[in-house]
Amino acid sequence: QREYSNVQPGEPALNHLDAGKIFFSKGAHIEAKAAIGLADGQRYCVAPIVGQSPMTTIEYWAAGVDCCSQAGDFTCNDAGNENAHAGLVYLDYGPKQKYLEEFRRAAREVGAAHGMSPSEDALFVAWVEDPGDAQHAYWKLGMT
Repeated sequence: QREYSNVQPGEPALNHLDAGKIFFSKGAHIEAKAAIGLADGQRYCVAPIVGQSPMTTIEYWAAGVDCCSQAGDFTCNDAGNENAHAGLVYLDYGPKQKYLEEFRRAAREVGAAHGMSPSEDALFVAWVEDPGDAQHAYWKLGMT
């Protein structure tokens, strides 16, 4: 998987479909008040990643499982860390592949509630400060 740096939240996700790690521009942040969690056994949580300009089509979404309320609260991964500006991409294969359809469904709900619709090629990421450290932690968990 490739690594991309200084990605603007408005850049088409289509340009980064082969990404494993994305480092967003300094002004990128999670719009936590627009977060939504859909429950289906587990709670699938998404929040739009935005920049300083208003956006109606969201290309990148912070995502996680069981780390938000139904609406307006998002605490997944490093969401509370103001130094976090990066993400590990949820891939369309592997053990977390099953989450993607639920994340897409939740993102459509954000669109309906807040006028921020997901792009057709939207990418979902675990919002982290250091993707390398996060990746290492996931590998370590997989080994135990």
